[in-house]
Amino acid sequence: MESNEGKIKSKYQSEQKMYVNDKESEGISTFLSVLAWMIFIGGFIGGIIVANREREIEGWYYDEVEKYFDWSVAITVWLSCLISGVVLLGFAKVINILSMILSQNKLIYTSMSYMECYMYRAEELFRRLKEDTNTITCKIEMLENNVDKKNDAGITEN
Repeated sequence: MESNEGKIKSKYQSEQKMYVNDKESEGISTFLSVLAWMIFIGGFIGGIIVANREREIEGWYYDEVEKYFDWSVAITVWLSCLISGVVLLGFAKVINILSMILSQNKLIYTSMSYMECYMYRAEELFRRLKEDTNTITCKIEMLENNVDKKNDAGITEN
């Protein structure tokens, strides 16, 4: 009985090593989330910096430098950073969800492994109970036969 239970536990432990560690996947998801937020913030600031433009206006008597904000450049940078950040946040969320599913599967698998142990124990107990029942039945039959023999012997003596 112990050897089979040990086999089941060692099988579970060897299969458990194939899974990714929950903390590792949590770290990856956290890294991707932080990277996405850095892209959001950096993209916003970068869009403002890149969209600030200067142009020289030449005049008759002097040259003038005009500063202006180019909205098309800013919106292009902001949208590209927004899309990149959202994609990274999406990957982080997918990794979190897969990690939760993996944790639930580990719990179910652990429960099922223990159920296999309990089922084996129950089968062993039922087998022993059946053997004991057969032994008791045989002993009862032997006792009944002895009683019948004694009764038959007692009846013939009287």
